[in-house]
Amino acid sequence: MSLIIWMIGIISILCVVFFVTRDILSPAVLFCLPWTAASILLFLSDFDYNSNSIVFLLFFLGAIVFEIGYFCGEGVLKKRQRVPKMAIRNITCNFTFIKIVIVLEIIFVIILLISYTDFIIRNYENNIFSSFYNNRSEFKMLKPFGYIKNIIAAFTTVMMIQRMFVLNEIKKKYNAYLLLQSAICIICILSNMTRNGILQAFLPVFMAYLISSQQSATEIFKKLCIAGIAFLILFIVVAAQKFWYLFEDGKFAQEIINQISLYASSSFAAIQQVYDGGGYPQVWGANSFRFFYAVCDKVFGTDLAVSLKNEFIYIAKDVTTNVYTFYYYYLPS
Repeated sequence: MSLIIWMIGIISILCVVFFVTRDILSPAVLFCLPWTAASILLFLSDFDYNSNSIVFLLFFLGAIVFEIGYFCGEGVLKKRQRVPKMAIRNITCNFTFIKIVIVLEIIFVIILLISYTDFIIRNYENNIFSSFYNNRSEFKMLKPFGYIKNIIAAFTTVMMIQRMFVLNEIKKKYNAYLLLQSAICIICILSNMTRNGILQAFLPVFMAYLISSQQSATEIFKKLCIAGIAFLILFIVVAAQKFWYLFEDGKFAQEIINQISLYASSSFAAIQQVYDGGGYPQVWGANSFRFFYAVCDKVFGTDLAVSLKNEFIYIAKDVTTNVYTFYYYYLPS
């Protein structure tokens, strides 16, 4: 019953906030979309969970609190102010600087691809993904490359937003550089080699594109659908390589459905079991303020920051997960 209340509640909130904002990119709307999809997949799954658990009502309460917080903030920052009203709307660009940055990025991408190719060839096992993912701890440049890729993604995001303010006479030239910069950024994003890594790197750049392009709600919805389909295809490709041994019996379609359900909704079943069972540590703020503990560890060489890794639990026969939704992070605190 609690699950049904939660599903009806989150769908109702989604409909109401979209009717009020008429803005598909509003945080009030975006917040509801993944929760709605995950809830439906959970309802259709065969995971072990108690649909009458109070945890689903707590989710509903959390959603209400988020929406209240958003609309309180909306009074300060109106939707139409998402694109800032700058005193100088039209600005010039230093194309020499952009050229230098892009050339350096191209050199980096070449080094990146050569390094990845050499590493995968030397450690090849079954497929490209397994070869890199299973041996990534031996790839010494993983962190330095990661920092550089983050910088490239940030620079791409800045260029996306700046496109709204460049002079019309140079916009065509600017868009050409932006297209090249975006291609470099996409290569860097795909090189993350994990579904979460790709998604987390792609979303900020993609949102900057949607906002800066200033398209209609219909066009934005189309772009979101295309991006969703593209990620689903990428998800299937990565899943097929990561769990190649599960596809050997020929049940490819069923295993893909299982992987999608596990990825999208298993955290619901996990946090319900953990919450109702009370099997979580009491860390009294150590999660909420972990950033400060981590800084202290780096500066003074202490070991105060709690681990971000959770224990794996069974949510179905032979199915485990250690992801309990972001709410779990604050629950032990």
